[in-house]
Amino acid sequence: MSMADRAGMRRTAPIFLSHGFRPLFLAAGLWSPAALLLWIVIFIMGGNLPSRFDPLAWHIHEMLFGFVMATIAGFLLTAIPNWTGRPPISGAPLALLASLWLLGRVVCIVSELVPAWFAAMVDLSFSTVLARLVAREILAARNWRNLPMIGALGVFGTANLLMHLEGAGVAVTAGLGWRLGLAAVIVLISVVGGRIMPSFTRSWLAKRRVVHLPAMPGVVDQAALGTLHAGLFAWVFLPDQPLVGLLLILGSGFNLWRLFALARRRGTRRATAADPPSRLRMACAGRRVAWSIDALRRSAGDRSNPCADGRCDRDNDARGYDASHARPHRARTVVR
Repeated sequence: MSMADRAGMRRTAPIFLSHGFRPLFLAAGLWSPAALLLWIVIFIMGGNLPSRFDPLAWHIHEMLFGFVMATIAGFLLTAIPNWTGRPPISGAPLALLASLWLLGRVVCIVSELVPAWFAAMVDLSFSTVLARLVAREILAARNWRNLPMIGALGVFGTANLLMHLEGAGVAVTAGLGWRLGLAAVIVLISVVGGRIMPSFTRSWLAKRRVVHLPAMPGVVDQAALGTLHAGLFAWVFLPDQPLVGLLLILGSGFNLWRLFALARRRGTRRATAADPPSRLRMACAGRRVAWSIDALRRSAGDRSNPCADGRCDRDNDARGYDASHARPHRARTVVR
């Protein structure tokens, strides 16, 4: 499809609904501070939402399946037209998708007032419809190399379902849902930051005729991603094993080494507001990779943290929580 055809199709929809990143990035940007502020108020005042999630579980859920999920959806719906050459999803379908996301946020706040199956169905409808749209676009264009994105959305949906089941009192492993969701997020960031970002960096430098270009991903990159992904999914199912913590430390070390090597090869000057938007986006992507590495280090450190086995719950009463309703959380990882 030519650029003129794609531009013509975009004009048929309002500018706000012309690309997925417009409504979904805005929603993510507004919901992140709003949900955090609401959680802080609950934490200080000692109240509770009419939700099946306890305050901590609700905060984790909304950061992963509210904020992060909207960001991933905005990225995918913007990137897929470039991958496939097909027109972007816009107009009424995009408005419907954003509405499903908003309904999911509302129903999670008041899930105690509705049947558990209804709350889970409404919240999961966003990721289900998104996965179907992504699969349709990728399969229609025969863009086989990006098929794993469909699997990633399936993992997110499964993790979300597990959190709803745990909140409804179904006997599932405590914390399995949010650990699976967090691991999937870090895997996606590592792939985007470890393979896609270096490719964009190389293209940006090549257009400016820079002689010393970053090397293409090699053995070190494959080892870094392999160690990282193995450690993350081992942590999902075996969070208390010391060897898993060592594997996470090894994976974070590999990825930190790779990030510094990439920075040295592309120069050490920091991006500023005077730089082109492409350089600023690459700099922000590098920060996200660094944050992910720090999250891995913290997760590995929780293996020796006395709070990891729930003993720090003795402070809940002083903070306004009812300890009889507190759920054990094995690893206290900060979700950013």
